[in-house]
This record gives sequence, structure tokens and C-alpha cells, in this order.
Amino acid sequence: MAEKRRYYSKQFKIDAVNLVTEQGYKVSEAARNLGVHHSSLRRWKDQLTTDGSKAFPGKGHMNPEKEELHRLRKENKQLQMEREILKKSRGLLCERVKLRYDFIRRHKKAYPVTVLCRVMEVSRSGYYNYLKQYMRIK
Repeated sequence: MAEKRRYYSKQFKIDAVNLVTEQGYKVSEAARNLGVHHSSLRRWKDQLTTDGSKAFPGKGHMNPEKEELHRLRKENKQLQMEREILKKSRGLLCERVKLRYDFIRRHKKAYPVTVLCRVMEVSRSGYYNYLKQYMRIK
């Protein structure tokens, strides 16, 4: 059975790194005394020297640079999806609304309906009303 993952507080990590940097312990010796793996202590030391006071932001938190990078990647992915939809639609924005609804119906397995409706400039409620009528006809 795998061991349960252990979490260490920010202060514990700083104190552990201080044993190595200020008190002259070797990394492996300090790690053994504290009951942590030497690679963890080495990583904490590297993080503290590179990030300083911003090191160890906590569980689920990212430093501002990583947070912005994550946000930009998410935005980029969204824009690429919208671009693909517009490429596939080939000018449907100039056509009747029913043609746009039909496009959404055909592509709803590949893309989220909310994104399709936003790109096609139609309301979701209008699309779902069209879908009810379409299913009744079939």
C-alpha cells in the first residue's frame, strides 16, 4: 500500500533550509534528521534561493508569473477553438439564424454549445428552442 502524501508548512521548509545554509549541516544529514527525503530538501533550498520570500506559495497557489502563464494558455486555447469554429462555419454569420442553429447542431459533439452559440452570435435558449422543434419534426 502506498504511503500517504505528507505536507509540510512553509515555516518548516524555511527552517529546514536554514539548517543547511546557516548552520552548516549537509543536505542528506539534515534530511535524515528531519525525516524528509534529501531531494525534497534540495528542491526547497533551490526554491528559496531563486524565489526568496515568494517561495512555497502553498497548496493550490501559484506565484504571479505562473498564474499569468496559466491564464494566458487557457485564453490561447479558447481563442484557437473559436478560430477553428469560424473556419468551419465559412461565412455562416452572414446567413439566416436557422442555418447557424443547424451548424451548431452538427458540431456540438466537437465543441461546447456555449462556445458555438457565442461564436455564431445566437442565444443558447434560441438554439435549444430550435432543437426542440427540430426533434419534433424528425
